[in-house]
Amino acid sequence: MIYKHSIRISFQDIDAAGVVFFAHFFRYAHEAYEAFMREIRQPLDSLLAEGKIILPIVHTQADYRQPAGYAEPMTVELKVEAIGESSFSLIYDFINAKGDCVTQIKTVHACRDAQTKNKRRIAETLRTELQTYQIAASRD
Repeated sequence: MIYKHSIRISFQDIDAAGVVFFAHFFRYAHEAYEAFMREIRQPLDSLLAEGKIILPIVHTQADYRQPAGYAEPMTVELKVEAIGESSFSLIYDFINAKGDCVTQIKTVHACRDAQTKNKRRIAETLRTELQTYQIAASRD
């Protein structure tokens, strides 16, 4: 399954060339991530308030395929790429009104104990919810 989150490019996010400054795509991705976590009943504010785990991003990558401009509507399609013992990776495809993927971002989140910062196994409730959005492994 794919989680979809709608955005519209803000004027403040445009650079001197008239396109989205690259770093803003990471902010858009994180906004989609927060909305996704609420959707799967694992809201970050609740997880942090419990004080048991944190889910820091430990790796990111991005591919910029086409420019995006001011006021352009975009759909962020979020999928779970992989789920490990103590980490998971997400893929964010930024789809424009024409249906083109203009940017793709990947984030890897580590599950850590909130106090010790040591690795911690992903809770079964979170694992189960993430699996709903996991994409099938590609076969090359």
